[in-house]
Amino acid sequence: MNANDRTQRTPPVRESAYSVILRNDFTEILMVLNEHGMFTKHGVQGFDGIAVKRRGWGCPGGGAEKGENSRGAAIRETRQEASIDVVIDESNVWVSTPVRDYHRKTYFLVESFEGTPRLNPEFKKEIIQVEWVPAELFLYRDDKDDVFFQGQPIYRGHARMLRELLKHAGIIKA
Repeated sequence: MNANDRTQRTPPVRESAYSVILRNDFTEILMVLNEHGMFTKHGVQGFDGIAVKRRGWGCPGGGAEKGENSRGAAIRETRQEASIDVVIDESNVWVSTPVRDYHRKTYFLVESFEGTPRLNPEFKKEIIQVEWVPAELFLYRDDKDDVFFQGQPIYRGHARMLRELLKHAGIIKA
């Protein structure tokens, strides 16, 4: 096997972008409760084809479309999921490193937003609820702790990222 064969078999990195929207002196974070299908995986043979529904709270955002940069994806996805327009602070960004799933996630701290966060009827199959979540629920917890809001989990990756981004921005102390 030569180097070209190895490169051809490596899946491309998937890009996703999220908006971190704070209010009330950084005590509340806007989150969306989403539900999406995923497949269970067994061993190295790949997917077994069993679809399961997964629900959880996360920052508004999602996958970048072809030709779209992360900043544009965060703005578009936030408009779609929470019905608001955001101004991104590009000096406070946290980017995850893709590992096994070849998925890079970029989180942007939002400087300001226009509108009132609410459900967008066009995305009601994916987004179930839009809420301001108290920051103390998960900002100071250990990464291994499961955190719940209104009986649904907050995605661990989002909680971990929020802690790191808010430390970097000087909003919380390390």
